Amino acid sequence: HYGFWAVIVDGDEWVKLFEAASAFVEPYIHSGYRRAPHITITACGLLSQKYFSAQLLDCQLAALSGALVSPFMLETHRLDSFVSAPYISIEDPSGALNRIRRHLMPFSKEDNPARYQPHITLGLYRDAFYTRQVVDHFKGFPFMPACKMLVTEIAFCVYETNDIQGPITILERFTLESLNASFNKINHLIRQRLTVHPCNPAK
Repeated sequence: HYGFWAVIVDGDEWVKLFEAASAFVEPYIHSGYRRAPHITITACGLLSQKYFSAQLLDCQLAALSGALVSPFMLETHRLDSFVSAPYISIEDPSGALNRIRRHLMPFSKEDNPARYQPHITLGLYRDAFYTRQVVDHFKGFPFMPACKMLVTEIAFCVYETNDIQGPITILERFTLESLNASFNKINHLIRQRLTVHPCNPAK
């Protein structure tokens, strides 16, 4: 399993937008994309003592507990694209996602991008396409008013590395206002590998 932190998208307006956008880009993406809509905050790595241990997750939780992150607003922006995938871009007016990342990243060995773009992935491109062709297609997406969401919790999730389009599994949700109380609720999938050490940044 590969672990990561995310905001889970489950509001009706957001889900409708995700479904509409996914259908719109369907000619360009592989079929069978089964990942529920979510906004990745930071990647953690393979769940193992070697790559991302329960100790490192506990250290991340301890860092978040001291971060005092309040509930914050996110809103949808426009259709955009990485080289490998189209996505819905997300606006984070308060910069809360980057603040959360700064507390999580010292305890992850993954190479998280320095320039972070919050987004909801719509699928993976099935082939190489001309950039202008894709851009022109995106311009035809029907205008929708921005969807806003008050984020009150974040989630630790995993996916199977051998199924690149497979579903994600939420191991635990943590409310922003009660991370201290949630500290001991780590899923047994991770907890069983726990070795207690001082919290030092991942190397």
